[in-house]
Amino acid sequence: MSKGIYISSAEPGSGKSVVVLGIMEMLAGQGGRTGFFRPVVRYGEKPDNITNLIIRRYGLKTPYAMLYGCTYEVARDMLIKDKDDDLLKLIMEKYKTLEGECDLIVCAGSDFTGPAAALEFDFNAKIANNLGCPMLPVVKGYGKNAMQVVTAAQGLLKSLEERQCDLLALVANRVQPALVEEVSEGLKKAMPAGIPAYVLAELPVLEKPTVGEIAATLGAE
Repeated sequence: MSKGIYISSAEPGSGKSVVVLGIMEMLAGQGGRTGFFRPVVRYGEKPDNITNLIIRRYGLKTPYAMLYGCTYEVARDMLIKDKDDDLLKLIMEKYKTLEGECDLIVCAGSDFTGPAAALEFDFNAKIANNLGCPMLPVVKGYGKNAMQVVTAAQGLLKSLEERQCDLLALVANRVQPALVEEVSEGLKKAMPAGIPAYVLAELPVLEKPTVGEIAATLGAE
């Protein structure tokens, strides 16, 4: 049985961090040892904003060096040298070390930066497969009509199916409030049987949300 959940998106501005925080809050309320992991981070000296918030919010005692696989600099260098397998091995080793200390781990996929951003979802899907984690993809709804949101979700679902990734659920985030019902209906038809889809509206309260507000929006107790 997998001990991890891998949350990723296919484009910047999806509000992935909001979903990460909501899932962390939900799991924290269930007891047990919930860990947090990022496969690739921008800097290795200090936590990024989302990691730092989670460390402080949930009182994680795990050293920061155990909460990520490697830095972007290391990953970029290994990919340039065609050392893809070595990169995956490095990330897996760090993850497995953390896994031994946790009941469940929430993995936040890499951020989208630079000209290679279009390839990052594939990269995240490959990592999730290697870690044995089901994926929870986040679809960006901001600036899109209902058909565009559903079409984007269908594209992600097809991509994950082609890569034989396990799918936990799908979240369409930052959807215009007036389109929530239409998007929900479209996703019901697009999703594989038994796999839920959630739609989060673009609301002012989520521009700078508290963890409690995020949890309430996701229906977590």
